[in-house]
Amino acid sequence: MEILQQRIRDLLPDESWRFVFPSEISARYWRGAVVSRGLCDAVWGERFLSWDRFKEIAFGLSGERRPVNGCIRRLFAESLAEENRCSPFLSRLLPRAEGSSGAAAELTRILPRLHSLVPRIAACEWSAAADLRELHRRYTIFLADNGLYEPSQLEPSLDSISHNYLLCFPEVLEDYSQYRELLEVHSRIEAVRVLPAGAGQIDLFENQRIEASVLMRRIRDLLEQGTAPEEIAISLAKIDKNRRYLEEAARRYGVLLQVRTGKPLTEYGSVRFLRGLTEAFGTSYETGALKNLLLNASVPWKEPEALRSMLLEGIESYVVRNWRDGKETHGWEEQLSKGGRNESQQLYHRLSSAIRGIVTADSFIEVSARLQAFIGTFLDTERWRTESPAQLKSFQRALEVLNDYARTEEQYPSLSVPSPCGVWIAALEEESYVEQQSAPGIPVYPYRASAGIDPRYHFLPFLTQDSSRVVWDRGFPLNEAQRDEAGISDDDAGDLYLQLYLGSGRNVTASCASIGYEGPGLPPGLFVERGTVRVVSREELGGDPDDADEAFFAAGVSPEGRLTPSQCSGYGYFYRIFTAAHSLDVLTSPIAHAGLAALLREKYFSDSRGRNRGASISATDLDAFWGCPFAFLFSRMVDLPEQQYTPLVRDHRLEGSLLHKVLEEFSGSLAGGRFLSAELDEYRERIAALLDREAEKLKGPLPILPAWEASLVNLRRQLAGFPDTEAKYFDGYGVAHTERQISVDIAGVPVVGRIDRISRGPGGELLVVDYKKNFRLAKGDLEDGNGTPVTMQIPLYVLLLEQTGVWFPGDDLICAYYSAADGKYRVVYSTVDLGGIKPMFSEDEFTSLLTTTRESLSAMYRRIGAGDYRMDPRECDGCSMRALCRGKYVIRGSE
Repeated sequence: MEILQQRIRDLLPDESWRFVFPSEISARYWRGAVVSRGLCDAVWGERFLSWDRFKEIAFGLSGERRPVNGCIRRLFAESLAEENRCSPFLSRLLPRAEGSSGAAAELTRILPRLHSLVPRIAACEWSAAADLRELHRRYTIFLADNGLYEPSQLEPSLDSISHNYLLCFPEVLEDYSQYRELLEVHSRIEAVRVLPAGAGQIDLFENQRIEASVLMRRIRDLLEQGTAPEEIAISLAKIDKNRRYLEEAARRYGVLLQVRTGKPLTEYGSVRFLRGLTEAFGTSYETGALKNLLLNASVPWKEPEALRSMLLEGIESYVVRNWRDGKETHGWEEQLSKGGRNESQQLYHRLSSAIRGIVTADSFIEVSARLQAFIGTFLDTERWRTESPAQLKSFQRALEVLNDYARTEEQYPSLSVPSPCGVWIAALEEESYVEQQSAPGIPVYPYRASAGIDPRYHFLPFLTQDSSRVVWDRGFPLNEAQRDEAGISDDDAGDLYLQLYLGSGRNVTASCASIGYEGPGLPPGLFVERGTVRVVSREELGGDPDDADEAFFAAGVSPEGRLTPSQCSGYGYFYRIFTAAHSLDVLTSPIAHAGLAALLREKYFSDSRGRNRGASISATDLDAFWGCPFAFLFSRMVDLPEQQYTPLVRDHRLEGSLLHKVLEEFSGSLAGGRFLSAELDEYRERIAALLDREAEKLKGPLPILPAWEASLVNLRRQLAGFPDTEAKYFDGYGVAHTERQISVDIAGVPVVGRIDRISRGPGGELLVVDYKKNFRLAKGDLEDGNGTPVTMQIPLYVLLLEQTGVWFPGDDLICAYYSAADGKYRVVYSTVDLGGIKPMFSEDEFTSLLTTTRESLSAMYRRIGAGDYRMDPRECDGCSMRALCRGKYVIRGSE
């Protein structure tokens, strides 16, 4: 770089000289460098320019022709792909004859290469060559008809050149060879070449994490020694993949970075929102696609709660997506209407109509107009501006791309495409956005783009054999055999770039790692051939550079005598969270505020109209409370249920309700209330008819028809076996009550229960049955030997019957669950012989279970009164309160 700096020093006073660099990054760097190094007080920006800008200025282009740009290429490729879909003429390049964005993207990459590629395959007879020649013919006609030119097809004329130019390192330019002969003989053009670098050296680390950590420690030390950030630079190979690893290491060591490259637009949630519009429409508003769209936290909806409510109500109404049956459309509007969700139906109609208008627009201008109307109707851009300016700016960049396409479409009417919105969204996948950075930091440049800069300290991390390759693909899109036949070979400029970079700075440090985040790596061959690979061992580093954190927390002493940034961050979190006073901590202690505890108790023991029910603790509530008091507080007392965003294709709760209703009606229809096995055939017919009748009576939306029909088939099969099971064990039993609700006080505790069936046997024994769709619990789940049982439903029902005088201790009793899935009874307790069914509990065990249930009722009543909802779960897996409860993080085992 000394030669380049000296040449600039010598030529700078002569204002006729211009300095041309491989990229805008290196040109911008030297604009600032000549001032900061005292070569001049100020410099006109146009004197330091990039190679692309030089071609525009120096090649004497006619004002009558304009260079083709990415929008024009893309629209030409899209229109060509659509034409090929309708009438195939590119059999090899587009073998499926589809007008897809993927095919158009490939054609867009091919177009600028045609001028140099087609002459070299003129004699080739394979079908791909014929396709490329036809593509070239059509593209050439299009350019000529519209006064356009492809920059790669330029035949430069330097006759009118008005300045002197110093070309800096032109060998690293992919297309320089195309103009070399003309430029090298011109009297007003000189060049500074890439000189062979000295031996150079690359540090080889054990892994990429250690490599990044060592780099950040070195930079941190330089900064602490007074080195200015602008005197340090990082050129990062494969920056798209390696950026996050570098930034993570920088955060650990408190080093601020300024990454001088853009991120893909689609990494921004505000831009993914645009794809969400097309996905919602393309899936016929499938609930998952709408969930992704409406719950996108990067988008400031004007009515977020209304949209979320619409989504939830749609799911509750069994919406999966829209679908057509002949001329009729079923789905969102139909199901919301059946459920009486009128506001959500109207909101859905407005939203879906607006989305449909955008996606199906016939032109880019129309897409833009309808999108602006959508934004004005549904989005709060002012909140975007104040809360998330980066998301707003990336969204605005996406709109700029849309406007570019709209202008191109207006200027070139022949470039019509069938789906402008789809073309725009696909184009966004290839766009980047560079965030404006005002905070100081170490500049990070993309490798290749920063070639030719000259900082005081220049670091080249993650520089493996693979990441340092710079391949100029001369034969795309040909395969290897075709390239060989045409005599086309690629050029690898990797070593040329390495030599330039090894001289790009006064202190250049290159490094790589044996094991990277993406897999194993090797040093570049240039260093291997020269024997200049230096293996950096842990012993040389004094151990793992990231051991400081672990050493501090293990021994309480920092090896460096100071806290690392991650430790400081950790203490900051600790201070803000754990040392702050908590007004309410129901997770680990009772509610201290007596008024709040009383308010919650009153709310629980009152109905929706605020009137005391007198009996409130049900079997379901009892089980839920002892499952986890903390979850019970929020789900059943504060009414904070889990929001379910998964479509209900099959509603097991609805099936269970229908099952209960059919069995209730069947029991109530028995002549004299008694089940008689002699009537089995008639019972089977009756229970099937009852299912049909009760299913027909269901009001409101139902699951989608195929799924609901499958549910009814399954219920019909399950119910068909009930009369046979009943005849086997309870022939002659008379039904006393079905769905009987009992409300009493048990030891001063208000309790309520609804018993599915109470029957009397021929000997006067009492039968208590609870129906289940599928009963899977075993004795271990129901007993009290290891704490509170999973369910106390049956013993609570027995206590209710005892309290009301329906059953007395010592009377014969049978308690059972009926499982419809397999048509079997699970007998919990029985004092009579049931023909081979062994009860789960003996008399002593069941008596103990009744005692446990009484005690659990009393304890629950006391804890609600005292505001005690401390976490005491049996099992946290599957809990709907995991996002709210941090119990597993504050409660530790004995170890």
